[in-house]
Amino acid sequence: MKTKIERLTYLLSVSAIFMFSSACSNDENPTQESDVESYTNTDNIDPDSNGSGNLSDAPNDSTNDNTTNGGGTTNTGCTYPEGTIPFANTGDIMPNLKFNRAILRDGTEGQFSLDEFYCSQDYAEYQSVFFVVIADWCTACPMYMDSIEPQIEALEEAGTLVVWIDAQTTSFAPATLDHAGTKVFQHVSPSHRDIIVGLGDVDYAATNPSFLNDFFDAFPTGFMVRKSDMMVVASQARTDYDITQTLTTGEQLLLLIAQNLDPDYWDAQLGTSTATPPPPFEGNCAEGEEEASEPNDSPEQAAALTVGMYTGGICAEPTFDFYTIGEGTWSIDITFSHAVADIDIHAFNDVAYLDSMYRSENPPGHLASGLSVDDNESIQFEGPATVMINAFNPQGNGPGSAPYEMNITEQ
Repeated sequence: MKTKIERLTYLLSVSAIFMFSSACSNDENPTQESDVESYTNTDNIDPDSNGSGNLSDAPNDSTNDNTTNGGGTTNTGCTYPEGTIPFANTGDIMPNLKFNRAILRDGTEGQFSLDEFYCSQDYAEYQSVFFVVIADWCTACPMYMDSIEPQIEALEEAGTLVVWIDAQTTSFAPATLDHAGTKVFQHVSPSHRDIIVGLGDVDYAATNPSFLNDFFDAFPTGFMVRKSDMMVVASQARTDYDITQTLTTGEQLLLLIAQNLDPDYWDAQLGTSTATPPPPFEGNCAEGEEEASEPNDSPEQAAALTVGMYTGGICAEPTFDFYTIGEGTWSIDITFSHAVADIDIHAFNDVAYLDSMYRSENPPGHLASGLSVDDNESIQFEGPATVMINAFNPQGNGPGSAPYEMNITEQ
């Protein structure tokens, strides 16, 4: 039987409410909620040991001589290291990305590039940079941002710049600064924002339309880069641990990483991810069973409903259908075969519901949900509302696909 926690574990493991078939297949999605077992507890990590002595004795390659002669502008004698694509895993070298728009440390808008961070005297005080990567549709991302926000001052004192990257909008388009600023502002105070960018504003995107595949396959994620050679020294994608968490010693794991920029040390401490990816998506619809309103895979694409009988299907990824319905007292009965897929239905009047469904007993905007683990669902609610239908496989550990019929009546 698929429980609420199993639903949540699956949703977190694939990073979210909105899965997109090309760029996000699974996700480590760290969380600090005690009832979610997405990450191994780090009680067995000894923050005072690197295998050969105290943490303070561990290697710390954090000095970058290239920034000492910049004089406030990029040093013409500085050569940025040759980067790798894809990146964001331990040992990768960050490519020289340039964001044509960014919110900078002083709150103004300008450009931000990694060669500027590497070579310019303007960033001479930093020895590392921590990238936080989110997507607007990602249910686990707000919690991830909330867990990092109170650590920013300590990271700054340790010489770490924090760069917030918004990768995708709720409709799966590359996020620009307009989206990134809005999302980050909701969770991060002005003094803790450092650099904010949208992945859609990076130069690489102009000549590589499928660039998300080359960058990230999971959200949220975070990775620490050592400035001296722009190497990733620790990555959320590499480990089952939540690298933003507080250890039982009271120390912040992320701060310990910032203080010891040795990738071999953290590879040994954190290990390699053992997370099992969800089963691949398999379509179970016959030709013509998809609803006529497709695409309706995001709230922005929601199709209008009224009284009547509708046929449709979760036939392709992302495994969501969205509808809207007007004022009134509504009853929706949806029929399907659980042996083919387990379909859930939700009615809500606040898009914030999508950030906390399955995670909260009282999510904002919630009107009604049908979450049984057998055939068919029924809900009643007061409109206006957005209605979402989503599908799991019958085991509840991966995306699902099935045709459905939906009967709507007004009370």
